[in-house]
Amino acid sequence: MIVLFNLIVIGLIALIAYWWSNEGAFSGFMHLICVIVAAAMAIALWEPLLFDVMYLDGAFGGLMPGFVMLGSFVLCLLLLRKGADLAVPEAARMPEGVDAVMGGIFGAVSGVITVGMLVLGTGFIHQPSEILGYSGWGRSTTGKTNAGLVAPPKSGMWLPADMITVNLYEALSESTLRPDLNPRGAAGNRQTLATANPDLDRLASLVRDTISDDKGTLAATILNPETISVSGAERVRDVVDIDGRDSAGDWLAVTINVGSKGFDFKGPLLLPSSHVRVIGTLNGETVTYHPAAWSQDPGKDDETSGKVFRTYDSDDRYATSPSARKDAIIRLLFAVPDAFTPNYLQVRSTRKPIAGVRDAESQESLLLAMGAGTSQTDEIVFGGDITSAVNSGAVAARFDRRIKPSTEKVDQLGGVWREDDNRLVQINGDFKPNRPGENPRGKLAIKGYHVDPGAAIVRVACHPDTTTDLFTAARKLRVPMQSAIQLLDVNNNDWQPIGFELVQENRLIMMMRDDDLDTLADLPYRPRSGSSDRFYLIFEVPEGTQLSEIRLGEDLVGTINGIEAERYIR
Repeated sequence: MIVLFNLIVIGLIALIAYWWSNEGAFSGFMHLICVIVAAAMAIALWEPLLFDVMYLDGAFGGLMPGFVMLGSFVLCLLLLRKGADLAVPEAARMPEGVDAVMGGIFGAVSGVITVGMLVLGTGFIHQPSEILGYSGWGRSTTGKTNAGLVAPPKSGMWLPADMITVNLYEALSESTLRPDLNPRGAAGNRQTLATANPDLDRLASLVRDTISDDKGTLAATILNPETISVSGAERVRDVVDIDGRDSAGDWLAVTINVGSKGFDFKGPLLLPSSHVRVIGTLNGETVTYHPAAWSQDPGKDDETSGKVFRTYDSDDRYATSPSARKDAIIRLLFAVPDAFTPNYLQVRSTRKPIAGVRDAESQESLLLAMGAGTSQTDEIVFGGDITSAVNSGAVAARFDRRIKPSTEKVDQLGGVWREDDNRLVQINGDFKPNRPGENPRGKLAIKGYHVDPGAAIVRVACHPDTTTDLFTAARKLRVPMQSAIQLLDVNNNDWQPIGFELVQENRLIMMMRDDDLDTLADLPYRPRSGSSDRFYLIFEVPEGTQLSEIRLGEDLVGTINGIEAERYIR
């Protein structure tokens, strides 16, 4: 489907270029001027019309951002074209070849802007995140945990017309089309597209990266400006993981209050990291950051949620509104460079200025100032004995007790299993756990993992907040996510994982016999910090191997004593 989407985009641009090639250079140039002005007017009028004039609550309100963008562009273009035709009824003629070539060039440029506005406006319409296979920016396992896993799509547009269009108007907003009449922004400068609402093409897909309920109803993608306020901002200097590397940076905490009219269609508020971004300046450039974690005031039956920050480290992590309350107080934690100056907080396209950021003396004082209750001390120490988390032999070769897939299910997932012992050879699957009494039996059940004679399975439990939680270890030891995961023996031979199991309450994810799981960054899924998720790494080593330790790159995670890798006994 992504190929079809790209062909449609390129086809529309080519069709517009062909049309104006036939019409000639002068007509093509006049049309290009009309398109440039119409798109500028549509982008400039988008926020005032949407939030001040045409905002609607409810599901239909989610259609308005896209309709306002597209409607303004089409209406302005029609009026400008009509005015141009009346002002200049006759076209100037050039030599035929030059006329066709120049007309085609002007037509291609206007085609890119027109299609860019079409993709941009369509992106803001309330709908599933994927459009003909294209999803744009959103939460992804390829993203960085310190930025809420927000990342570009793996399969982007061949010709990113929306990005080209937005970049053009960001540049124009700082030069030829710089506004001189609008009020000053949070930074004291004129509010331009580049400084106040950058990367509009990303925003159009980020707001669609939301959740659906059991009835398939999508959560809201736009927020009423009257229902949200920024009630405080604190920052503290620390060594922060920014862009995958340790550097001098700050933790920036921003508190927001969202009224019940800003909740998701009369249901609770579900706020993913992709729906929130802080906009500011860094070394003279406008940049944006998404939250790494959040805290929220507790509900009636939850006395702990307001005391800890939860990490945005999985695609099912949401800040929520507590039950039995008419508002939601949420604290958002951003990892930002120390030279970064925050100007705005944007939640679902609604921008609010950030003013009066206070400096905290320490992380603890920051958490306390943000109302997070007593700070939680991390007592996990890595580098000790982890023998109890490591298994081999029959125990390692069996699945977790909730994973008992049938041979039919493995076949449906495209997995490979050995019929002589009903053991799994290869799989990459995501499925629901078996309900009590529904486990397959006998020859209909997969018993565990298969290994050839002379080899053995080693299974390491890496549950959240334990001394074998490699993701927590990477953060505490300041280890890059690209560091190799190494299981070592007493002779210093090392092995990388060939698979993993992620066991959640309503979801089971398995991968086995994959040669590209060498580092933490290679793992397509990860357990959620602070959760009850269970996560196991699977290694295959020669039978009889004397295991000694696990490392992340050169850093020791833990030592293993007295375990010899054994092949399961049939």
